[in-house]
Amino acid sequence: MKRTLSIVLLVSLWTSCLNAQIASPVALDSSKSPAVVEVGPHHRVWQNVSAGEHGQTITNSYTELATGMNYLDPATGQYTESQATFEITSKGYAVASKGQHQAILAPNINSGGSVDLRMPDGSRLLSNPMGLSFYDRSNGTNVLVAEVKDCIGQFIAPNVILYDDAFTDIKGAVRYTYTKAGFEQDVLIYDSSALGSPEDYGLTPATTLLEMYSEFHSAPTPLKITEITPDNLTDEVLNLPQMAFRRCKAFGIDAP
Repeated sequence: MKRTLSIVLLVSLWTSCLNAQIASPVALDSSKSPAVVEVGPHHRVWQNVSAGEHGQTITNSYTELATGMNYLDPATGQYTESQATFEITSKGYAVASKGQHQAILAPNINSGGSVDLRMPDGSRLLSNPMGLSFYDRSNGTNVLVAEVKDCIGQFIAPNVILYDDAFTDIKGAVRYTYTKAGFEQDVLIYDSSALGSPEDYGLTPATTLLEMYSEFHSAPTPLKITEITPDNLTDEVLNLPQMAFRRCKAFGIDAP
């Protein structure tokens, strides 16, 4: 293990497939390159019509697929291509509104409800990160090792907000990434030596996990599916109507 280990803990929400009304086909000009003739939330159909050498009509088409490709624009009622971008308001809020899910991040991450995610069905996940903890699963002991503190976000265009000095006691950051397919919360620990060892807190290293806690002020009730991971940990997968919490990961930034 390297002397200084940077760790990223990911919490991500991803959109699941959903059925929605397909927009009306657009007018096709056979003299040009393939045109979009049909759009839906996760696909576009491209088509090209040409004349064969014997005067017959030849139609070629293909379907382009991507999760969250298009969103229903409330202003026009039509599907519009999603944009993985944040816009910064005059009061410093970061707003991502051009997608099936929308996100609003407060200027200071250490404020109640600083993370506001509106999902495709209109329900909200209102939360804020709280801190890092060692949890010894052999005896249920939980020790808070770093708390989220006041920190102003930095905009890394086009779709990332970084709270670069977000914890007490350790050097670490909280980073949010907005994509067409989902929304991620990453915890970056720049120097894990500041965390110490579980032994420093009277815990057993072999059975101790490093956990990131977030407080949810508003959230629909998820469907919980309990799974056993390959390393024999109990994990709950949380599914919401049109989004789901994917299994988190931890890794060294410099690792393969």
